[in-house]
Amino acid sequence: MSEIVKIVGIKKTLKKDATDVFYWNIFYEQAFSEYDTESAVEIYGKQTGMEFAREDFGIHVGDEVEFLYSKGFQGKAVLTGVKVVKAAPASKVKSDDGDFPPFK
Repeated sequence: MSEIVKIVGIKKTLKKDATDVFYWNIFYEQAFSEYDTESAVEIYGKQTGMEFAREDFGIHVGDEVEFLYSKGFQGKAVLTGVKVVKAAPASKVKSDDGDFPPFK
């Protein structure tokens, strides 16, 4: 079973040589690894990770999700879905006019 993570950012980018091809970078909060914790002199808070996606999975900042993978080219894992475990509060979801409300 995959780890459940909280989404902290989503970046949608237009492919440079196309007019209607997009991709997404999904940033999430994660705990430091056991190695990071053991090798650090001091360590505080959490770190972020990033997943690349070729489709919009309809997730929002603040959602708690589980990433779903399948075997891709040369056996490498490819993100094929996102299961929302806990949706972000409605006040933290992007509005239709593209503006994000302030976060607390």
